[in-house]
Amino acid sequence: MLPHTATASTPASFARRGHESFALSWVLAVAAVTVVALVMAARTPALEDQPWDGRPIDAALTWREPAEPLRVAVVGDSVPASLLSGWDPGRYRGLEVLRYAEYGGCSATPVTMQVLDRQVPESPVCPSWRQLWPREVREKGADVVLAPAGLRFVLPTVVDGEVVPPRSEQLRGLVEADLDAMREQTERSGAAQLDILNVPCRVLDGSSQPRQQLEQIRAQLGITDGELVLDPTWVNGVIDDWAARQGDDGPRVTVLDLDAQLCPGGRHQRVVGGALLYEEGVHFTPEGARAVWSWLAPAVVEAAGER
Repeated sequence: MLPHTATASTPASFARRGHESFALSWVLAVAAVTVVALVMAARTPALEDQPWDGRPIDAALTWREPAEPLRVAVVGDSVPASLLSGWDPGRYRGLEVLRYAEYGGCSATPVTMQVLDRQVPESPVCPSWRQLWPREVREKGADVVLAPAGLRFVLPTVVDGEVVPPRSEQLRGLVEADLDAMREQTERSGAAQLDILNVPCRVLDGSSQPRQQLEQIRAQLGITDGELVLDPTWVNGVIDDWAARQGDDGPRVTVLDLDAQLCPGGRHQRVVGGALLYEEGVHFTPEGARAVWSWLAPAVVEAAGER
């Protein structure tokens, strides 16, 4: 498991229950997910160390401390974990973040992903994780579960040894089942609100990849030609449709539109506020994550105020 930091509270039972075997499982999972990084292009050295300049992503949505302290549990895999790398509690007083997302982490439902010619299953600890995190969030009294859309919403999914066709009804069913499971787990956690952070557009730089691998990536993502653009329009539409169907029984569901913030007018941005957004096209850099929180923190508070 990654070292604990002071930027977010970390579930204590992960450290207590079978620490050595649990840590080993995470190491194996991280090794598998590392394959993802090999597929994506390298970072831009000239920009990777540039700090975020402090300008909010959305100048119209600025931080205001909530009237009552708000406790938010961030749940998921390596994508939300990378988002947590930019969390700054000193900047957002009154908002406490609990960490239930890790590199090599888990989804709300079991998933196997296709990465080039490898099928990468979830970590064997994930079934336990799906039982543990709602229990611990309930114990900590979190008000909101924040579930950023993770790798299963971005990378090709495998079922019965076959890649699920992009933008298919089969894939729609899998995405909706994952969202259903996240809402059910949120209900078990006792949190009154579930915030789904949707999928921002991304462009993968395949310039360093052999032609055969590039064609493999294109086929798996349903991209015919041009840049390796991960267009989230379809999957975000599935998320929006699902959210609109949720009733008043159980946690209130809000979709936070990160795509609109990072991809205005559908245009991909590599840099926001002077900071490089992504490490390799998928995971946020710490400085890019700091920029995202400038919008996300007030958005979470605003959504909680609508309950």
